[in-house]
Amino acid sequence: MKILIRLTFLASLGVALFSCDQNEDLGEFESFESCDYLRAKVGTTWTFTGENGFSTNTTVIGDTLIDGRQVLVTENENSIGYMGCFEKGIIGTAPEVIGVQGTVVGEVTIELVLDEQVGYTWAGPVLQYESNGFDITTTYTYEIIEKGKEMEVNGTTYQDVVVVKATYEGVIEGFDDPFATGRLDYYFAPEVATIRSLFYSPNPFTGELEIGSTIDLANYEY
Repeated sequence: MKILIRLTFLASLGVALFSCDQNEDLGEFESFESCDYLRAKVGTTWTFTGENGFSTNTTVIGDTLIDGRQVLVTENENSIGYMGCFEKGIIGTAPEVIGVQGTVVGEVTIELVLDEQVGYTWAGPVLQYESNGFDITTTYTYEIIEKGKEMEVNGTTYQDVVVVKATYEGVIEGFDDPFATGRLDYYFAPEVATIRSLFYSPNPFTGELEIGSTIDLANYEY
């Protein structure tokens, strides 16, 4: 059994799902111009690629207000999402949370903190849902594991990259040990946001988490 979050941000990035009016006219996105790790406007497009020919485009198509904060509305091949800045980092949207056997179990809010030191941790969302007659709780925890990193992705060199580790654990009510664990590492570069995402899954023989797949930024068009 496997639990994962599909994040529009990167085709992943991550973060808050809300119902809202997408037709608000909020001007020229000044707040995003000043955000260190997110520079975007209507028409900005990120192209991400991965193994086995995977490719997806995420494009800004408008803006709106969520809880009084201006966020951008994004669209890719599969869904509509939202992303923006807050005082310590980036917010975004997970259009759907996929549970056991592919069941859509709800929407999730995530804030990705970037403006703290290495080792800073914070609690993420807690999901509670029922599947196959079992009550399941999945918790997420985040940690900044690296800052100031220089790295090359698809031929482009990025400076001051921040790496955020997200871990999750699924527990069935009445049992102490988790039935599902996982990890996702997000790499953020100034202005362009996510440049790489690493998805980990347990080794079926050892149970140790290993890199299962990688999604990289192939092109950013402001």
